[in-house]
Order: sequence, then C-alpha cells, then structure tokens
Amino acid sequence: MSSLSWNRVRHRSHSCREKTTRAAPRELHRQAIERIQRRFEQELNRSQRDLQWAINQRNDSSLAREYIENLRLKLKNDYNQLVQEQVEEIEKYMNQRYNEERRLYKRKLRKKHIENEKFHVEAINQVVREQDTICEEKLAAQRSLYNRLLDEQAGRLRAEQNLQSFDSLNI
Repeated sequence: MSSLSWNRVRHRSHSCREKTTRAAPRELHRQAIERIQRRFEQELNRSQRDLQWAINQRNDSSLAREYIENLRLKLKNDYNQLVQEQVEEIEKYMNQRYNEERRLYKRKLRKKHIENEKFHVEAINQVVREQDTICEEKLAAQRSLYNRLLDEQAGRLRAEQNLQSFDSLNI
C-alpha cells in the first residue's frame, strides 16, 4: 500500500465553518462521527485488501499480519485524532455560543436596569412636582391669609388714626 493513499485530500462543497453555523452541534458531531466511521471502514477494507495482497504475494502470513496490525493501529490513531478534533471544534463552537448569549443577556440586563432607573427617576420627579404643587398651594394660601391679615391690621391702624385725629379735634 502506498503512503499516498493516506495523504488524499477530499474536497467538500461546504466549509466546516458553514456547517458549524448551520447545524446544531450534536448534529454536527453525529455527522462527523459517521463520516469518520465511513472513512475508517473504507481504510480498514483497503487494509484488508492489502493484507490479502501481501499474503498472496509473499505467502508470509506473519509479516502480513504485522503489516495489517500496523495499519489498524494507524487507522485507530487517525480515527481518535479526528474524533478529538471534532470534539474540540464543537466545544469551541459551544463556548462561542455561550459567550455570545452571555454578552446579549448582559446587554439586555443593562438596558433593563437603565429603563428601571429612568422609571425610578421619573417617579421621583413626579412626586417632587406634586410636592411643589402642594407647597405652592400652601404658600398661596398663606400669602392670601397674610395679605388679608395685613389688610385687616392696616384697616385697624387707619381706624385708630382716624379715631385719634377725631379725638384730637374734639378736645
């Protein structure tokens, strides 16, 4: 078996990034595992054919078994590495989603806090306006009372002055 078969590049119609944004992580993981299993089975079949070829060519079954065992070990390692890469990719995607959702939640929370503060300030301002109105009404009532008392006092003073001037004229 040539080493070129291990370096074969498969061209895909969609990039991995597009797949991570379109499908849910579990679906991505399932698809990746299925793809890896198919590749593993294909490589295993190829290795078994190579083993059969080696047995037929050399008639040395122990060497062929060792060769196929090495191929199986390499396939197993490649499979584990691919699975680990997929797990890391999904973890990265999940972390990005978590961070994005957390950032959006914080933004909404901040916005809600600002709205609550505005409502609280508006309520305080409304109470202050009502208190101002009440104070102005009380002040107007006191001013009216004070003016009336002043007018009464001025009337009494005029009456006293008139009485004194009348008494001084009568004397």
